[in-house]
Amino acid sequence: MPEEIVPTTTTTTTTTTVPPMMIIDPKAEAHIIDAKTVRISWRNFEPQEKKYIYALQLKYKLQNEAEDKWITTPMIHRDVTSYFLHDLEPSADYVVDVLFTPPKDVPTKIVSTKGIKFKTAEKMKEDYHLQVAVEDNKVEADKSSFSFAGIPEPVTKYVHVIKIMYKSSDGEQSYSFKVPKTNHIMLDHLKPGKKYLAQLELYLTNGQTLTSNEVEFITKPAKPDTNVSISDNVISQETHINGKQAELLQSKDGTEEENRAYFIALVVVAVVAAVAAFGFILLLVLLVRRQASAKAPISRTPSESAYDNPTYKFINMFQTYDGERPEDKTNGQTIQTTQA
Repeated sequence: MPEEIVPTTTTTTTTTTVPPMMIIDPKAEAHIIDAKTVRISWRNFEPQEKKYIYALQLKYKLQNEAEDKWITTPMIHRDVTSYFLHDLEPSADYVVDVLFTPPKDVPTKIVSTKGIKFKTAEKMKEDYHLQVAVEDNKVEADKSSFSFAGIPEPVTKYVHVIKIMYKSSDGEQSYSFKVPKTNHIMLDHLKPGKKYLAQLELYLTNGQTLTSNEVEFITKPAKPDTNVSISDNVISQETHINGKQAELLQSKDGTEEENRAYFIALVVVAVVAAVAAFGFILLLVLLVRRQASAKAPISRTPSESAYDNPTYKFINMFQTYDGERPEDKTNGQTIQTTQA
């Protein structure tokens, strides 16, 4: 009995090989926000890299701490390019690195090239002793300069805005806001020869408001060459007022003349339009009448019967059926009558 041969088939499967490890440089950077906050940013990954990245995390710790002290952030989407780290220690050295998580079906291990190091900012003093002093050598007739101490440098980093409150000797109170660039600040728009009492309020970047001590100063009197006599001042004021009045009157007269000319032009245009309209209507009436007279009947209409003519009726009374009157027939002869 011959041996039965059973055919067999083999199948081959092809798989795409993936690298067992990938090293990616995220190009991370640290941006210091304040003493306790830092923003970590990194580059946007390429589409080919995103195939192996499901999510990422940041791990950070103090540089002098052990390896088991790493703090890990929650999962971050692969399209996000920055993350804030809060509640850090002021004036501390940190190290941060990026952790990559691949998809579940991808066995590739992804590691970052290296971490980055940064140092947080110094903590702002919570208790400031703000002192303000008047710079006597910079007091003028209409302005005065102040200097304040007790705020760390640079001032722009710790102070948002300064409010200057001042009161003159005659009881007039005012205030002004300044954005400081240094610890020197200028107060202007003052009156000459007046005694002032000033005080500063500083609005800090940490939300605090500091109030300084009160300082007293007297502005310098106005320069003599800048003064004028009362009579000259009155004359100049009157001249200025008269000049203004003359300009107003001149402008008013010019406006009235322009309005009058404009009104006359409107009247002329209205009259011309009325005459043109009247002439057009008159011409239209004449044309209509001429057309009506041209269509009037000169002869009788065909619908009128000749029998309706009285002359015809009168002559017909004396005619016979053959067209002759009875008196015209004598002895068989016909006498022709003539109608006058």
